[in-house]
Amino acid sequence: MAFTVDGFPFVGRLTSPNHYVLSGLCGMGHSYALEGARWLYELIVNGQDIIPPYCSSDRIKNLPVYAKGNWRTIHEAWNYGVH
Repeated sequence: MAFTVDGFPFVGRLTSPNHYVLSGLCGMGHSYALEGARWLYELIVNGQDIIPPYCSSDRIKNLPVYAKGNWRTIHEAWNYGVH
């Protein structure tokens, strides 16, 4: 299951030149697949960054990393409290 800690996908530019990401599309994130592709198209082809902050690849640096332990204790925006 390739999902992010907060439940939103990573979309946007990476730190290496000409490298982009559209990942973490699991569960409810699948609904972002086509929209994320459009956001990347606008960024790459037209130079317009219309990616919402909650999906921005800039979040990669700020979100906690799941290393080990009980993943159910990590806050998940899309199903918080279910587990």
